[in-house]
Amino acid sequence: MRLLVSSVSALLALSALTTPVAALAQASAKNGVTMYSSDGKRLGKINRVADGVATIIFDSRFVRVPLSSLTDSDGKLVTSLDYAAVRKLK
Repeated sequence: MRLLVSSVSALLALSALTTPVAALAQASAKNGVTMYSSDGKRLGKINRVADGVATIIFDSRFVRVPLSSLTDSDGKLVTSLDYAAVRKLK
């Protein structure tokens, strides 16, 4: 029983630490902000933010990146997706 309680407590503490980071990144997702892939490549500038996605212009087409995949890393807006995964998005 103690193991279960401590595991639940640890999960709650971890979620409390990660939620503000995700919220900060989602708040940073604004029109004109440049987005980067998880492997450090520049993807493009955000064209629109709505309905839980940020739309960027990537390879001369619009691509919808989930806001839940975004983090703020050293002042850059970074998605957890790598460059190849973003190429497959619609």
